[in-house]
Parts: sequence; C-alpha cells; structure tokens
Amino acid sequence: MRPDFRRLATIRGEAGEAGHVIVCAPADERDGVDVIDRFFAPGCGVDEDPATGSAHCLLGPMYAGVLGRPVVRFLQAYPGRGGQIETEAAGDRVLIRGRALTVIESRLRT
Repeated sequence: MRPDFRRLATIRGEAGEAGHVIVCAPADERDGVDVIDRFFAPGCGVDEDPATGSAHCLLGPMYAGVLGRPVVRFLQAYPGRGGQIETEAAGDRVLIRGRALTVIESRLRT
C-alpha cells in the first residue's frame, strides 16, 4: 500500500474530522492474528500511526460481531514497526491488550 497522504487529508468523516482513515482486512490464519490494519491521520498531522488504541476501540466490536466472538487479535502493520493488539468486547466497553511503551506521563489538574 502506498497512501497519498495529501489526498487522505481531504477525506471527512461523519463527525467532520479531516483525514482519519483506517484500512483493514481479514488476516491469513498463518499470521497468528484475525485482522491486519493500518491507521492514517494526515488531517491532524500524523501521516501514519504505528499502534492506535482508539482505532481498535472501533474495530474490536465490529470484528467481534463479524467473527462471532468477543476477542479479536489485530496486527497494525506499520512498516518496520507496528503492533499486535487484542481487543475484547465487554458489554459497553472494549478491553485492549498488548505490549506498550510509556513515552510521556502527565497529571490533569482539577
């Protein structure tokens, strides 16, 4: 896949956000995951994100319904990096599992 980031940035979703696109496809059984995906967000200055939890909060329940089971295994196939993410549909929540690296910590003041 060779995305045209300028053209992707012009796409608008139902909520009006610019240039947020998820591309996904069923994986081959040999891949050890259920779905392979990529996430592009050039409309907000991120051409491609290597591992996007928010995207999987949408994809998890969708593919849980397609596959007929609550747990779905994803490979976000960012070239040279990416990440494996597992989701579990749990009522009105989506549980996300995978390996992560903390790159910044902060506290909100109340």
